[in-house]
Amino acid sequence: MKRLPWTRGLVLGLTLSSAVNLSAITTPEIVAKAKPAVVQIVAVDAKQNPYKTGTGFFISGDGLLLTNNHVIAGAADLFAQTSTGAIFIFRSVVFRSAEFDVAMLKFAAAGVPYLELGSSTNAVEGERVLVIGSPEGLEGTVSDGIISAFRDNRSLIQITAPISPGSSGSPVLDESGQVIGIAASIQKEGQNLNFAIAVETLKTALLADGKRAAESETRQVATTERAAGAKQPRTDLDEFVNQFVASGNTVNWRSVGSFYADNVDYLTNGTVTKAFITEEVSKYNQSWPQRSYWVAGEPVVEMVDAVHDVTRAIITIGFAVQNRKQVITGTCQEVILVHNAGTNPKVTFIRTQILGREERMTGQ
Repeated sequence: MKRLPWTRGLVLGLTLSSAVNLSAITTPEIVAKAKPAVVQIVAVDAKQNPYKTGTGFFISGDGLLLTNNHVIAGAADLFAQTSTGAIFIFRSVVFRSAEFDVAMLKFAAAGVPYLELGSSTNAVEGERVLVIGSPEGLEGTVSDGIISAFRDNRSLIQITAPISPGSSGSPVLDESGQVIGIAASIQKEGQNLNFAIAVETLKTALLADGKRAAESETRQVATTERAAGAKQPRTDLDEFVNQFVASGNTVNWRSVGSFYADNVDYLTNGTVTKAFITEEVSKYNQSWPQRSYWVAGEPVVEMVDAVHDVTRAIITIGFAVQNRKQVITGTCQEVILVHNAGTNPKVTFIRTQILGREERMTGQ
């Protein structure tokens, strides 16, 4: 999974008091406001097969999400799903800490509901808490309990609200609806012994990660300067490929056509016009109104014609499409040629090979 470069502004700008106020009078009101911001995290292996699940929650409207590090450990890719079935595409790891068992991820999202980070500093034993998670894959499950103790200098909060497998990474909410902890573990040998990571620990982890990243940045300066003059086969074709794949998720099918040249050697149709492609895409999207595509791993990008600035990209794509009758999921490999790769990239050739496919009837 790709990790974003560290930005100092994230450490300095992430406070424990967000602009959004989720304060509510009753427990049902808290749940109604908080639940849309909580998602199930599905970790997939190199063959795009799901092998474990957890929970996460958005902390910004543009897709920043918190969960446990152990939820994403070993995953080749991730995706997030709400209790209503909406799917968010994984973009990058902003930071992760095995030491503190926390991770901040970025998903492709805009205007999503998100939770306010509060503080556990003034929380007391006996105070009521709520946990919203995905135990055993059951998204949006709500449980309640009390704070039974604080451990390890208040870095861990012991609670009676159940934390079952699949609930790791769930938000622990106080009586005002603010997040005071991240559900992390259960003591199987004991009865109702559940633990959450205090939000103050998150800030500690961020600061520690920022310090390590700054030291790494210093070490890499010399290497970066030496490589600055090296000839690259592209400006940022990785990003172009990611945008090309993600464009299939939009309701505006014309955005897909914008990536193509006027004439394209397209799938098994031979050379066709952009108008033909956009019409085919429109028909397909009407058949499958709910769609999600994501790049699985890093694209393989290489220059094949430096004179004419032609680049080839080989990418593995995960997909999930659905209509009222059927759901189809799987992976495929696409080979595309991109002309004018360094200036105004346009796809001129595309071939697809299905690697794995599974279908089921909706509701089964």
